[in-house]
Amino acid sequence: MKLSSLASAALALSLAFPAAVSAAKDPGDREVVSIGRSVVLAEGERAKNVVVVGGSAAIHGEVEEDVVVVGGRSFVDGKVGGDAVAIGTLVISSRAEIGGDAVAVGGGLEAAEGASIAGDRTEVGVGLLRGVPFIGESGLAQGLLRWVEQGLLWMRPFPHQVGWVWAAAGVLLLINILLALLFPAGLSRCAEVLERRPLSALLTGVLAAVMAGPAVVTLVCTVVGILAVPIVALLLVAALVFGKAVVGCWVGRASVRAAGVPEERSRVPLTALGTALIFLIYMVPVLGLTAWVLFSAFGMGAVLLASFDALRTETGGAQVGRENALPATLAGPVEEPVPSLCAGLPRAGFWPRLGAIALDFLVVGFVGAVTPLPGFSLPLWLVYQVGFWTWKSTTIGGIVFGLKGLRLDGRPMDFGVALVRHLASYLSAMALFLGFLWAGWDEEGQTWHDKLAGTVVVKVPKGQPLV
Repeated sequence: MKLSSLASAALALSLAFPAAVSAAKDPGDREVVSIGRSVVLAEGERAKNVVVVGGSAAIHGEVEEDVVVVGGRSFVDGKVGGDAVAIGTLVISSRAEIGGDAVAVGGGLEAAEGASIAGDRTEVGVGLLRGVPFIGESGLAQGLLRWVEQGLLWMRPFPHQVGWVWAAAGVLLLINILLALLFPAGLSRCAEVLERRPLSALLTGVLAAVMAGPAVVTLVCTVVGILAVPIVALLLVAALVFGKAVVGCWVGRASVRAAGVPEERSRVPLTALGTALIFLIYMVPVLGLTAWVLFSAFGMGAVLLASFDALRTETGGAQVGRENALPATLAGPVEEPVPSLCAGLPRAGFWPRLGAIALDFLVVGFVGAVTPLPGFSLPLWLVYQVGFWTWKSTTIGGIVFGLKGLRLDGRPMDFGVALVRHLASYLSAMALFLGFLWAGWDEEGQTWHDKLAGTVVVKVPKGQPLV
């Protein structure tokens, strides 16, 4: 088809100048381009091409080449020499003559009997619902089509012109308020994580979304892990939903502080305010969808980071603070604090760790080759890594290169920390191994999975046994 350049130009103009008016005000102009306004080509009028972005087009006259409508409704009642394309709804009357293809993307294609279409008829997207029993012409299909035309095609999840979206927004607002009422402490912790570590939260959310698919495939391949797939899916959905409330609280708190208003102790009004402001952002074309993606990643990442922090605190043991300490007369002799084992040891850089991992790969591959176990597999790699890090705080490759993994408080890894660290290593790998490369320039020599698990890999001085 000859419409690709026209559609691309129309989309570019709509993004750059969404409020522009018609570019063809002169009736004698043969190229009709309108952005943000509808176009009517009356009977007896002629044009070479008609391009409409963010409006509707009614063609009663004659168009020599193509008619392209983006994000609106196209009605053809005259003659079109080329293609008639609508990223929305395309309606063709019985008097219409189209010399090329008739294409509707995201909306519906309605062609009356007697309409002359020389090319193909193509309907892509939600318009196919018309052929589904009990849906076809129902209000559900019409509402969904309207959301596609006014929302999805404009890259905004909340088009204010669609009535049912307001009801959905109200339900989501009530869910966020309910979560703030039921889980105030958890909401506050996650919001504080998002406030202190926004970039880490964003990165964690993106990696979790990217890794979800491969993780499910891996679980299915292990057969036994199939039972865990619904649990993983529910946990991710729960993190996403709760993350929306966390972002609402975060935005509400930031707005209150920016306005200089005293902050409420209760998180409910902050969450309600932030959620309402987010819905306003969702109305803006392009920015709305961008904000939805970013806020989803921020929220899910904050929930996951807060969960990792809670797990790390639990596995590391609670530390007694000053306010909870016993008086000296009751507590007995005060013991000197045990110095951290990793405090005076040099951090392992990227290259020694890479060498250790390469050697570990060879070991696992050899074991898989000489035993009935399946070659190199992720389950075998998991057992090897978690087992050795739990048992000796290192692996065979680490022993050769003089590396040892410790927790930040200097204690050896236990099973919980080793498992969390290993699972988090897949996040480091999914980002084109950027999480592993991070150890090359991080001050503490930590990879992403080290940071998530609260661990560090150090170089052990020669002569100190590792086994």
